[in-house]
Amino acid sequence: MGRSTCLFGLSLVLIAAGSCMFQNDPARPNSPPEISSYMPRETYIDFEAPDSCLFAISAIDVDSDRIDYSFVAGDSLLAAAESVMFRAMIGGVYRIEGRASDGAGTAVHVWNVRVFSHANEPPVITAYSPLETQIARAVGDTLRFAISVSDDNPGALLTSFDIRDGDGTFIEKRSGVTQIDYRFLESGSYRVSGVVWDGQYGDTTSWSVTVTGFPDTIPPAAIHDLEGETGDEAGTVRLRWIAPGDDDTWGTAVRYEVRTATKPILTQEDWAKASPKNGTPAPSPAGSVETMTVYNLNPGTDIFVMVRAIDDFFNMSPLGADIMLLVRGFDVSGRVLDLVTGGPVPGIVVSAEDIADTSDAAGNYILPNLPYYTTQIRARDEGTPGPYGEWYDFSMRIIDFTDSFERDIGLIPVLGLVNTIEPYHYDHDFLLFLKGVTATDGRFGAPTVFRGWNHWPLAVYNPPKIVDDVDLQAAVSGALAEWEAMTGYDLFVEAADAETADIVIAYDDINVYKHHYETNALNPDGTPKQRTIWIYTGYTGVPITILPHLVYAHELGHCIAFVAHSMNLGHLMIGNTLPQQRHVTEDEANVVRIIYNAPPIVDFGEILFD
Repeated sequence: MGRSTCLFGLSLVLIAAGSCMFQNDPARPNSPPEISSYMPRETYIDFEAPDSCLFAISAIDVDSDRIDYSFVAGDSLLAAAESVMFRAMIGGVYRIEGRASDGAGTAVHVWNVRVFSHANEPPVITAYSPLETQIARAVGDTLRFAISVSDDNPGALLTSFDIRDGDGTFIEKRSGVTQIDYRFLESGSYRVSGVVWDGQYGDTTSWSVTVTGFPDTIPPAAIHDLEGETGDEAGTVRLRWIAPGDDDTWGTAVRYEVRTATKPILTQEDWAKASPKNGTPAPSPAGSVETMTVYNLNPGTDIFVMVRAIDDFFNMSPLGADIMLLVRGFDVSGRVLDLVTGGPVPGIVVSAEDIADTSDAAGNYILPNLPYYTTQIRARDEGTPGPYGEWYDFSMRIIDFTDSFERDIGLIPVLGLVNTIEPYHYDHDFLLFLKGVTATDGRFGAPTVFRGWNHWPLAVYNPPKIVDDVDLQAAVSGALAEWEAMTGYDLFVEAADAETADIVIAYDDINVYKHHYETNALNPDGTPKQRTIWIYTGYTGVPITILPHLVYAHELGHCIAFVAHSMNLGHLMIGNTLPQQRHVTEDEANVVRIIYNAPPIVDFGEILFD
C-alpha cells in the first residue's frame, strides 16, 4: 500500500511547576517523575483501520511521590491508567501522549500514529467529454470539458481541471468542479487535464486542443454621445448613449462598464482610479439607445461619468466622453411665515451650502439637491450679515441628513419693545425679552426649546365665585377677553367641567399662599395637557378682591406662554413686585402671538440676534 509520509519528532517533556500538592514532604524541593519504560518502543506507528494497538508507560519518582497516569489523543482523554487499548475506526493522523504526573511535574511520552482506511480503492474517471482527445478549434471557440468519477469514498475526492499551453506552461487551474467551459482566445496548442485525487490515489484524463485563426483585435467604438441628468431618487443619475457595437460600430458588444469619479476622466490612469458601477444594461445592437440609472452615489454632489463597451475578446472601447452630472440630492421645502401674524413672508433668502432660494409672495421656498453633508439651513432678509434687517435671522442645524423633508420657517420681526420703562434690562431688544420670558435663552445650561400647547383655543373651566361681593367669575372672563383682544386670536373657550378643561380656575379659602399656576399633566412629548390656576382668597399680597383683573390676566399669561417673569416694571408679567402696568401690554401680546403661530415644540435657539 502506498502511504504519504508524515514526519513527527519524538518528544519527551518534563514540566516542573511551583506547586507540589502530592509530595510526601512538601518542604523539600520537588523532582518530577521520569518515564522508565513504554510500549510500543517505536515512536512512529502505521496500521490500517480498524486495527488496534496497546499503549503503556511506567514511571519512577525519586521523591516517592504518588504518580497519576493518563493517555490523551489531541484534546480527548483516552484513559486515566497506566495503559490503554487504542482502536482506530477511520483513517487519520493521531498524536498519542502517555503522561505521568506527581501533581507538580509531568513526564510525557509521544507516539505518532498514522491510520490508513482499510481497502482504499483508487478513484476512476468513468466517463469524460468531449470523447475525442485530439481536438481542433478556431480562435474564440468555447469548449465544455467534463468528467464522471467512481470511488468507494466519494466524499473525500478532490477534482480539478488543469490548462497548459503546448510547452507545458501553466495557464489556469479550476478546482472543486467536474465540468468547465473554457474559451480559447489565442491560436496555438493546449493541453487540458481533468484530475481526481482521494489523498492516496488519483486518475487523470487529458485532451489536446489545437486552436487556429486570428483573435478579434477590433474594439467597440468609443462612446462620445453620452448624456445624463440628475436622477429621480436621492443618490442617482440617469444616463443615455448609443450602442457602439462589437467591432467599431458593427455588431453587438458583450458588456458595458460604467465608472464614476470626483475628477474628470481624461486618461487611462484616471479610468483605472474611477469607481465601477453595478447594474449596467446588456448591450443592444449597434445604433440602439441605451439607458441606465446609476445608484448609490453621494447625494447632492457633482460626479464625472464615462461608459465603455467590451467585446467577446475583451477588447475595450477607447476612452470616450466624460460628462459631469449633479447627483440627485435631498430637497428641503416649506413656507417662510411671520410668527406674529401667521402670514407669509416674501423676499427672505433661504440657503444651505451654496444653494439658495428667495421666498415668493406666498412664502414658499425650495432648496433642491442639497448634498448629504449639509449641516445648516439659514434664512435672512439682509443680503450680508450685519445690522438687523426687518427680521431676526434663522439658523437650523441638521444632525443626520438622510432624506428630503418639508419645514416651515417661522421668523420673528425686529419689533423692539414699546412698553418698557427704566431700567430697561432688555436693551430695547424684543428677542432678548422673548427668550427671557420663555426661559429659552440657552445660557448657563438653560434650554432653547419651548413646549407650548398642541391646540388652540384652550378650554377654560371658570366656576362661579363671589368673594366680598366681587364676582370673580366675571373677572376671569374679563381677563380672557383682554388677552384675546390684545392678540387678535381666539385663545380660549369655556369648559363645562374641570375634567375636560385645559386650564382650571381653582380657589382655596383656607390656606394663605401666593396665587400661582401648576401643570397637572403633560403629553408624551412634554407639551402641557392641563394646568390649574390656584387663587387664595385670603392672600393679601395681591388681594383678589381689589386687583382681580391683574391677578387673573397675570396667571393666564403664565399658563399660555410666560414660563418666567418679565424683568421690567412696564410689563404685566413682572415678577416679585406689584406691576405699574395692570393690563396686557403690546410686548406681551406679541409673545403670545408668536407662541400661538409657532409649532407646539419650537426651538428659539434657531432665532438669531443677527
